[in-house]
Amino acid sequence: LTNALYQHRYYALQLEAVEQSREALSLELQAYRRSREAEHGSLESCRKELAVAKQEVRDLPRSLQDATVRWQSDRDELLAERDTLRSDLEAFLPGLTPPGG
Repeated sequence: LTNALYQHRYYALQLEAVEQSREALSLELQAYRRSREAEHGSLESCRKELAVAKQEVRDLPRSLQDATVRWQSDRDELLAERDTLRSDLEAFLPGLTPPGG
């Protein structure tokens, strides 16, 4: 009878240890799943950012070309304005050579 009580107690403790271990593993599994979900969300946001960056890189030559055209147009306008001011100055002050001219 005493032996049976000891065995019962032993197996009850073993069962309790297994249940605690199972609970700990269940919590660990839940934490792992949450981290995987967070990682997946992070991965998705990285993919979106990468797609945006790729599109910006694809658009860069066109943007540079547009900027070059704008700068050339602005430069031409400024040169024309400079030439007009130079001719106005020469007409106002005959014989005066403006700087750079």
